[in-house]
Amino acid sequence: MTPEELCLRVSVSCSIAGCAKFGLGCGTGRRRIRSGDPIIGGRRWFRRTHSTTGCACLRAVVLVLVGMLVLVGVLFLGACGGDEKDAADTSAASATAPPGEPIVIRSSLIIAAEEGSEPIATGTILEGSTLGGTPFCAGGTILDSHASLDPKMKSYLIDRKITCPDGTVRIGFTPEVGAEPAPQGQTPQRGVWTIVSGTGEFEGLGGSGKSEAVYGPNPSSPVRYTFTGTVTR
Repeated sequence: MTPEELCLRVSVSCSIAGCAKFGLGCGTGRRRIRSGDPIIGGRRWFRRTHSTTGCACLRAVVLVLVGMLVLVGVLFLGACGGDEKDAADTSAASATAPPGEPIVIRSSLIIAAEEGSEPIATGTILEGSTLGGTPFCAGGTILDSHASLDPKMKSYLIDRKITCPDGTVRIGFTPEVGAEPAPQGQTPQRGVWTIVSGTGEFEGLGGSGKSEAVYGPNPSSPVRYTFTGTVTR
């Protein structure tokens, strides 16, 4: 075997093996070179055949790599698109959510003389109570009961029902646990409240906030409550 034949065999074998690694089947249809085959065209034919086979294989490899890059790009854009969609959905939900309105409920209540009495207290809504900047429940009345009487109110200590000329509001109210009523002029007794339901003009009303109670000089004195918070309707 001449050096040129050996060189040709090695070149063609390497080209075919390289393509086969990528599953491309380069060189299919060409007659396999055998020992004793003449070198047609000498070195010029060798260079042309080797170059054609190698270039075809190289082009196929490049196409595979380009395809992989395109696939990765599509997946990346899809992931980014999902994040943008989630962000857009969140923004849309925030934009459509009804804004909260401030509420202030001022009241005066008379506490029952005997501990454990039912109702716990009765009272009235005072001037200065507002809902969203407008007067709230002018002339309304209040009835406080033990929340334990209604299983739906077990999360609270007091079940407060406010009756207004245009509807009712039911509030679950819990003063600070263990806090004693403060004497007049001292730190008020604090608590938290949540609107449970409403009727009439207050149907669908929801919200929560904090409370303060200021006690009078003696047990029979009215207790002044102030509820503040945010509601939606």
